[in-house]
Amino acid sequence: MFSTAQKTVLDSLVPTMVERGYHYYVAYTHTTVSSGYTRPVEPDLYVVFSAEEITSTSAYSYNVPLGAVRYAIRSSNYSSSSTAVNTNRLTVTNFSGNLSVDVYEHVYTNAVASSTQTVIQPDILKEGSVNYEYSAVTMFLLGSLLFYLIIRDMWHTGQSYTKKIKSRR
Repeated sequence: MFSTAQKTVLDSLVPTMVERGYHYYVAYTHTTVSSGYTRPVEPDLYVVFSAEEITSTSAYSYNVPLGAVRYAIRSSNYSSSSTAVNTNRLTVTNFSGNLSVDVYEHVYTNAVASSTQTVIQPDILKEGSVNYEYSAVTMFLLGSLLFYLIIRDMWHTGQSYTKKIKSRR
């Protein structure tokens, strides 16, 4: 799964890039296989954005058109006094052509499937909207329940007050 730090970056970066006209994306983890001091400074998240349609030929293979950009992100909080170890947390480069993601990596994408048999990965934008819809419905239901309880309480309070007035006569 994506780490909390990676998910936080994606929750902000993907909608921002979509607003800027990069409507298609492929976000994937990069599991570090190296050892030693370079391990924590390698990017652990990549996101490819494109204004034109990215095509998914399989769950882990994509065709990226010209004009796309690739973000390499280091989301871990590692630093050192050694300048050889400290690298940029974010680098952006141009990217196009075939993108092949290792099968053990996690992927979010809204790439268009090349056929109906193509297995697709989840879309972070749709996950967010579903969560928002549940949140909105939940808030509406809780608000309705609260409104009902307040009205019911006012009704019972009014009825008991009316009974007190009638009993005094």
